[in-house]
Amino acid sequence: MRGRPRSGLHKIISLLMRDSMPISTMNATLILCMLFVTCIPYYAYGIECYICTGQEHNDDKCIKTVNTCLEDQSVCMTRVEWRFPPYWTPGGVRIHYITKGCDTNADCQRKRNTNKLHCKRDWWNDWTCYDCCNGSKCNYYVTLAASSLKPQLLILLSAAVLSIYQVFSR
Repeated sequence: MRGRPRSGLHKIISLLMRDSMPISTMNATLILCMLFVTCIPYYAYGIECYICTGQEHNDDKCIKTVNTCLEDQSVCMTRVEWRFPPYWTPGGVRIHYITKGCDTNADCQRKRNTNKLHCKRDWWNDWTCYDCCNGSKCNYYVTLAASSLKPQLLILLSAAVLSIYQVFSR
């Protein structure tokens, strides 16, 4: 084993482990299995999204109530409405109404595309906007069109890029 050159995978894992000793194939396989297993709960159990309906602000229930989505619901959806309240207000002030929940990617994108013309964000007109994001609890903030990467995927990609950079920078 000492005479064989190490593969690129062995080099990457050695750099990640900061170990100067060569890594056996069994250890490399074990490390890859551990990385894989850390990503399984995200896909097996579904994502979690904040849920609320028609709240006047993005606080209280909209940032404290979480629901585990159904298996086919892969995105968190946020709907923001700017409209007159159902009650009288002095000066006819419009208010933001926020609705959050789980949705399928296809349904959320359909709602988003259907409401594109009504999503103008003018202070003098009523409007409704939808946002779809990927990842557990990604709909905490009301950002309108800010999607996030899955956390595990982001970590794995960052580690891979860093490792490849270190391997080829020598």
